[in-house]
Order: sequence, then C-alpha cells, then structure tokens
Amino acid sequence: MKSFTGGVCIVFAASILGSIGCGAAEPDESVGKVTSALNISSWDDLVNNLGTTGTYTLTQDIVATGKTWLPKSFSGTFDGGNHTISGLSINNGSFFYSLDNAIVRNLKLTGVKITGSANKATFGGLASTATDSTIENCAIEVNINMTAVAAGGIVGAMYGGSIYRSYAKGSITGVISNAGGLVGYASEGSSARMVISESYGQMTVNPDTSNVNSYVRAGGLVGYAYAPDIHDAYAVGNVTGRGGAVGGIIGQADCVPNTADVFLLYKTIYRGDVIDKSRTSGRGWAGAVGTYAECDARFTQNFYDNQLDQSQDHAPRGVNGYSTDQLRSPTSVIGGVFCAQDVIPGRCGDNTWASPPWTAGTNQQHHVLLNMPGPNAQLR
Repeated sequence: MKSFTGGVCIVFAASILGSIGCGAAEPDESVGKVTSALNISSWDDLVNNLGTTGTYTLTQDIVATGKTWLPKSFSGTFDGGNHTISGLSINNGSFFYSLDNAIVRNLKLTGVKITGSANKATFGGLASTATDSTIENCAIEVNINMTAVAAGGIVGAMYGGSIYRSYAKGSITGVISNAGGLVGYASEGSSARMVISESYGQMTVNPDTSNVNSYVRAGGLVGYAYAPDIHDAYAVGNVTGRGGAVGGIIGQADCVPNTADVFLLYKTIYRGDVIDKSRTSGRGWAGAVGTYAECDARFTQNFYDNQLDQSQDHAPRGVNGYSTDQLRSPTSVIGGVFCAQDVIPGRCGDNTWASPPWTAGTNQQHHVLLNMPGPNAQLR
C-alpha cells in the first residue's frame, strides 16, 4: 500500500479499493519551494505566497466566500496561528491536494463545502491525502457531497502520521466507498501506523447505500483502517453504510494475523445510531467497529450510547453500552476509566493528564477539546 503525490493519484491495495485513477483537480504547483518562514495575512497572500514547502504562519482570519481555491501539494509546515479560514467552496478538491511529511497545526476551517465527482480519487476537509504527516490542534467544519473512493472530514486517505487534538464537524454524503468522520481510508506509512488521539468527529456519515450490491464502509471516525492506533477519541452522529463494515468509530479494521502490525482501539466513545442497510434488521453494529480481521487487536474501554443505538450486536470485545448521561465525559464512565500502565502508559485513571484536554461543559453540552483555534465548538 503506497501513495504518490504531485499529480499522480493514490494506489491502494487492489483487494480493498480496486484500481485508483486520477479524478481530482490537479494541484497548483506555480509557487515553488520556499525556505524562509512567511506570514500569511490575506487571501492574496494565501493564493500567491503559499508554496509547496517551507514554513508559513497565518496571522489573520481570512474570508474565502466567493473565492476560487486551487489545492496544492504541500510538504512544509503550515501554522494557522489559531486563526480561521471561512467559506471555502471547492469542486473536486480539498484545501490541500496532498500532505507529504508535512505539519499542519492551529488551524480552523469553517463553512467548507466540497462537491464534485471523481470516483477514483479521495477527498477531505483539510487534505485529499496525507502521508507521514502531523495534523495537530485543527478544527474542520465541512460538508462533503462527492462521488469518490474515500472521503473524510479531515483527510480522505491517510498513510501513517497522526491526527492529534483535532475535530471535524459536518456531514459526508454521496457515492463513496469509504467514508469516515475524520478519515475515509487509513493505512500504515513508511515507518509507523496511523494514529488518532484526543480528537473527535461530530459528523453525519451517510454515503449513498441505494445500490444493493455495493459495499460501503462507514465509520464515525474512520471508514476503513489498516493497523491503526486510535485512542482517547470519540464520535457523535449517525453512521450509515452497507455490507457489514459499518461502525461507530471504525467501519472496518484489518491487520495481518500474528504480526506486529495489530491495530489498537481503546478509550473511545460513540454517541449515535449505526445503520447497516444490508442487514435485515436495519441495524448495524453497536459500538466501536463494524468488522475486523481475526488478529490480536487490542480492544479496551470502548463505549457507546445505548439510548441512541439500541442494537444488541457489537463485533469486538471490550465494547460496553451506557446511557447518554453516563457518557458526559470521555474519561468518566461509572466511576472513572482505569487501565493497566502497560496498556496506555501515562494515560490511566480518571482525567490524569497533566492538563486535561477535555471539558464536559454544561448539562446541555458534551465533551469538547479545550484551547482549540477559534471559538470552542460546543456539542449540544
């Protein structure tokens, strides 16, 4: 499994996604390499000065309503400076065409709309693809309506790298084979697995399931994942798919049995209703994962709201249902969540972070991340 950037489309394992062609808009490579740090303070700066590499800091909010944005491939550092870019409408593209060994942090995108049809390409609110890249402290509020092989609230297809202290809010619709609240399709990178931590998705994941012969993977955080590490994360919103690979956190998770690339899934919460259109009951798998390979995956402390999803079926062990009120805090479930130190080093007990990243808000709200760029998003 590998990816190529710079105008050549992604190649997935044929057994998972089939052949991938070039359907997305070509990236804008008119601005070349930049070695010095640059500040971005306006729309013109963003269009004219953002190169393919280098270090950039956003110093002002930017309103992009009515503007035309041509996505770029990027391998540098983009720091949003806790500012917001709002109102982007992109046809057959994402904010970044691809991220390759890049860092994107402290950035908020709001009012993003992604539309189009490129059935062999991938799309996300922040990037179409990301390889061995770091996404940190980013907030993406996006509505995606595409024909695509994979779509995610933050990244369409992600190979290695990490999403840390970030969230996506909005919806995913369209003819999409792999749809996830944060990532549509995830696999290992050049040297490490993909990691999602201290992040959440407040997404309605509802790809088209009208074709009774289709196989639509859908998850509140990730549609399809190979050997991921997902922890201290949650998803809110209904998830609909077809073919058994439909789950509150991950639609389908795989790994090779008896190898070191087992996937990890722990300390997660799902609040919503999972619906698998291929099941005669009309229900999906409650809780964390729709389907997973028979390997030594580590499941522990995965919880779901049994008032919103009343299905009695759940695929993996280590999945427990609780009431809405009991899931107010991601680390407080009936007296607290505890674990052995060898399972989650330094992250055991109840809110034992040096600086807890979550707040449960008022009684009308649910847990959100503290100190996010722009105003804190509140879950109702």
